[in-house]
This record gives sequence, C-alpha cells and structure tokens, in this order.
Amino acid sequence: MENPLSSIEQWYRRATALDRNWRESRREIEEERSRRRTETGETEPAMIFSVVEEATIASAGNNKAYSDRGD
Repeated sequence: MENPLSSIEQWYRRATALDRNWRESRREIEEERSRRRTETGETEPAMIFSVVEEATIASAGNNKAYSDRGD
C-alpha cells in the first residue's frame, strides 16, 4: 500500500506546479496583449461596474465568513 503522506505531498507538489504554470501562462498572455495594444495604439477597455458589482466589491473586505475562520 502506498504511503498516504507521500501521496498527499506528491499531489500538493503537482498541484502547485500546475498552478505556477497556469499563472505564468496567463502572465505571458497579458504581456502579449499589452504589447499588441502598445503597438496598435489601442487603449485599455473602460471598467464599468454595475450597482451589484460595486456593492460586492465594497463589501468584499467585510466578509465575516473569511474573517472568523481563524486561519
């Protein structure tokens, strides 16, 4: 039988590596988009929030579900 601790550690290392790769890929994509915008003279799209989005953004820091977790 496989050592459960080793399995968890292996899973964690693999998940961490996949996450790092995904973040690096997203960063490269955003850098390429930014480079293209600069070359073509495009501007960033305006950020327009709905009333619900603004309320969600404003209350995000006051979420008791996260602040009371004790982490």
